Parts: sequence; structure tokens; C-alpha cells
Amino acid sequence: MNGTIETLVAGGVGVDVELTGMQMVADVSTFGDECLPVVDVKTLSGQASFTDQPQRRAHPVDFESFNISRTHTSTGFEIEETGTAIGSCFDGESTVTTPSLIVLPLGDLCPSGGTSHSSTAPRRRAPCSISTA
Repeated sequence: MNGTIETLVAGGVGVDVELTGMQMVADVSTFGDECLPVVDVKTLSGQASFTDQPQRRAHPVDFESFNISRTHTSTGFEIEETGTAIGSCFDGESTVTTPSLIVLPLGDLCPSGGTSHSSTAPRRRAPCSISTA
């Protein structure tokens, strides 16, 4: 996949994601009514660059078999993230896990619960701050 995903919240703050040769494999294990996915896993591998707004600082990241599992519930979605991302922003490799499922209510853009953890190298060479608040 190639292209840009742009996000913008109040006050002109957001994060743009530029995809360059990103590969995504989607595996739908359960379909519901009207052939809509109920349980699916997307695996991302490849390069992306995250640019924070309004500073326009780019942070290139390589994803290695980064999984996003999504389960549709009666009230929204439960999401689990696991995988590895590599970037100079965090001085090497970062491993992402989801100790408690991220809860995304139907019709909302922001999660209402859940936890995502990232463990990284002990030191950082370049400043890395991406904020959407």
C-alpha cells in the first residue's frame, strides 16, 4: 500500500501517516450478518512515516509483522495490537502489546478503555513526541 492517512482534531493538531510499500494481509476468521467481518486480523509489514501537526516533524518507522486483531461486539469493537516497530525516533526496536483490550464504541473515533504498552530501547537519540491531544 502507498498513500497518506491524515488525521486532524480540534486546533489543527493531528498526525499524518505516509505509507510506502506497506504490505497488509487481512485474515477474516468469522463473518456475521450481511457478510461483514466479525473477527479479523490485519498484519502490517513495511515502511511508514508519522508526521506530527503542526510542527511537521517526520518520524520514519518500519513495521515487522505488526498484528491488529479486531472483534466486533454489540457495542463496538475490541482491538488487540501486537508486534514490532523499528525507528530512529525510539532508537531501534519497539515491541507493542495490549495487556487489556482496547475498546472502541460504535460511532466513536477514540477508545473508551483498554491499554497498549510499548517497550523500547533504553535510550533515545532523536526527540520523539507525537501528540494528538
